[in-house]
Amino acid sequence: MSEREYDSQYIKGVKRLKYVPRTAAALARMQTRAVPCVFKDNLLDPNTTSFIEKHVDKIIEDIKASKSIQKEERKKKPVISIQERIQNKADEYAGEIEYQLDCYIDNPENKFDVFKYLTEEQVSAPVAVKVGDNFFNLERELEETIAGTCPQLKEAYSFLSKKGLKDYHKYVCDIRTDCDKYATGKKGQKRTRRKKVYSASEQTKKLNYNITDTEYHLTSLNPELIVGAMQLWTFNTKTKEITKFVAEDRMGLGVKGTTIQKFNNLSAMKKIGNKTEYFLDRIQSGGKIVLSKVLDEINTKSSKPTGRINEHTILLRTE
Repeated sequence: MSEREYDSQYIKGVKRLKYVPRTAAALARMQTRAVPCVFKDNLLDPNTTSFIEKHVDKIIEDIKASKSIQKEERKKKPVISIQERIQNKADEYAGEIEYQLDCYIDNPENKFDVFKYLTEEQVSAPVAVKVGDNFFNLERELEETIAGTCPQLKEAYSFLSKKGLKDYHKYVCDIRTDCDKYATGKKGQKRTRRKKVYSASEQTKKLNYNITDTEYHLTSLNPELIVGAMQLWTFNTKTKEITKFVAEDRMGLGVKGTTIQKFNNLSAMKKIGNKTEYFLDRIQSGGKIVLSKVLDEINTKSSKPTGRINEHTILLRTE
C-alpha cells in the first residue's frame, strides 16, 4: 500500500484490523517483488490487479468503519467527576461501617473503631468527610425516635430498649465524630508550601545601579549588602536626590528586580541643594547619630521613595 501511495492512516490501519484477506495480500506482495506468475506478457495481470484493488477498497472501508466506531465509543464513555469519585469511594467505606452497625445491633459489645479503620485504609480527608455524611440521616432518624415524635420510627426500633436506643444513637454520633476527627487530622498532615527563599545574589542580580560616578567621586557598595540591611542610603547623580530606606521589620530590606522592597513609612527622599558634597560626606562617614539627623539638615521638601533604582543611583551606605 505504501508503494501505491495510499494514505498513511490506511497503511497503519491495516495492522489494527482483525482480518486481512491473505490471498490478496500474498498477490500484492508477489507483484511488488515482480514474481513472474503474476505478470502477463511482461505486464501486470489485470485480473490479479483488479482482485487486489477490490480487497484493498474493502480494507479501507473496514478501517473507516472501525474509526467511526471508536469515536462513538469515546463519546459514549461517561466522564466521572472528582466529586462523584469521592462519593463512590465514601460509599464503599460506609458500606463496611453499615455492616459493623448491624453487628453492633446483634451484639452491643461489638463496637467498631471507625477512626482506626479509616487510618488503616489511608482514606483521604474529603472521602472521610463524605463517609461521615452518609450517617447524617440515620443520626437524625434516631434522634426523632428517641423524641417519640414519629410512631413509625418508634415501631421500627421497638426491638431496642430505651437505653439501647440511646446507646445506638451515641454510637452513630461517634462514627460521624471519628470521621470528622480523622479528616481534620489528615488535613493537618498536608505540607504547606514554603515560600522560596532567594539568596542576596539572586535578589540583586538584576539590580540596575551606577557602579562609579566620576563627578562626585562615588563608588557604590556591593548590592548584596542591601538584603537584610536595616537601612540603605542612595544618591541619584542626575536629580541630586538623597534617599533613606528604613526596613519595615527585623528581616531587613529586600530586592526584587530593580526595586527595593520591605521599607516603611520612615523612609524618605530629599533633594540636596548647593551642599551636595558636604551631605554626601556626612552620610558616608558619619555615625548613627549623624545619620539620624542628616535628612533634617537638608532644607528641602521630603517625599516618599518608590523604591526604584536606576542607572543614575549610587548605593552609598547600609546599616
